[in-house]
Order: sequence, then C-alpha cells, then structure tokens
Amino acid sequence: MNGMTMSKTETPSTNSTNAADRLLNALTRLEQSIATFEKKQADLKSSSEGQIKNLQTELSALQQNHANLNDVTAKVADRLEGSLDKLRRIVGE
Repeated sequence: MNGMTMSKTETPSTNSTNAADRLLNALTRLEQSIATFEKKQADLKSSSEGQIKNLQTELSALQQNHANLNDVTAKVADRLEGSLDKLRRIVGE
C-alpha cells in the first residue's frame, strides 16, 4: 500500500481528497507568502526611492552651501589681502 496506512474509515478516494485539500492549503499559503513578500519588496523599493530623493536634495543643498562658502572665503581673503597691503603701506611710510 505504498507505505501509507489507511484507517478503517478512510477509503482511497477520501485519502486522495485529504491530500488534495492539504495540497490546496499549502498552495494557498505559498501564494499568500509570495503576495506578502512582493508587497514588502515594493514598500522597501518605495522607501528606498524616497530616501534616495531626500539624499539627492540634501546633497544639492550641501553643494550649494559649499559653493557659497567658497565665495565668502574668496571675498574675505581678498579683503584681508587689501587690509594687509594698507598696513604695509602705512608701516612702510
């Protein structure tokens, strides 16, 4: 009997029905697991895309801030150089 024992109340068709039911239940659980996995994957992708967009925005702001600081630094350096030249002329006189 293929290594399977049947109880006195089970017939081959009942046994097949039980196996088919178990198989359908397993298939349903598998489909639910796949759906859950796909949803989580989509959520992660959406979240990652949002984080990337936020990081790109922040990077752009930091690059602009860096450029502004470079401009300020250049102006300060020019003014300091001008002030030092004036001091040299005054001391040299």
